[in-house]
Amino acid sequence: MKLLSTLLFGLLLSSCYSQKRTITFINQSEFIIDSIGIGVSSADSYLIKYVNINTSDSVITIIPHNEPRSNNHDITVDITIYIKDHSLIYSYNYNDLSGYLANDYTIVLNKKR
Repeated sequence: MKLLSTLLFGLLLSSCYSQKRTITFINQSEFIIDSIGIGVSSADSYLIKYVNINTSDSVITIIPHNEPRSNNHDITVDITIYIKDHSLIYSYNYNDLSGYLANDYTIVLNKKR
């Protein structure tokens, strides 16, 4: 019975780490965005690119549960935004405590930035 309880508890913990996560990008700026690149990096990287994002558009990216492969230590989520005739916008979130996405992310580009 104790072995069965231990196996069920281990399965519960492993399922928490293998869930799909979403990264939502919302364009609340007054600009049409030429392209955005969203990346998630740990032992390897998961990258996706979107083009021609209009004002008030939202883009939802679903990160598969097995992407990117984890190094069991850290993970970085980054976004790069290209708008014609404007400086590149780059931002990232680094977590040194886990090698997986612990939360969903929402990124908003507004009139200020």
